[in-house]
Amino acid sequence: ILLRSARPKEAAAAFRKAVALDRNKAGIIRTQLGHALVEVGDPKSMRSAISELRKGLTSDKTNAQGHFYLARAYAATGQQALADLAGAEGAFIAGDIKQAKRFASRAQKQLKKGSSGWLRAGDILNAKK
Repeated sequence: ILLRSARPKEAAAAFRKAVALDRNKAGIIRTQLGHALVEVGDPKSMRSAISELRKGLTSDKTNAQGHFYLARAYAATGQQALADLAGAEGAFIAGDIKQAKRFASRAQKQLKKGSSGWLRAGDILNAKK
């Protein structure tokens, strides 16, 4: 409710508490914390958002929105290649293969050849519909 009410700092505090109380370490809660931190928008919050979103997506890889929030956080911190890769992942999961390939192509051009991100972008580029 706090996040939807444009009160991201308060939402982030509530989600931090939820993460601390979550025995199952559900990815969705960390992803929502990351979303709140992205909405706060300052540089420190963006760095924290990246950390929380990556942790959340580790246990919930199919959360397209989480990948889109991660893309926003990477872009806000000047990490465009990783933003494009996260956008590609989100679009791929959401079923927008054309957009996923567009982002993956941009990401692959910026990433070090042979790196894990470069390879993942290649996987998306080579995916069938």
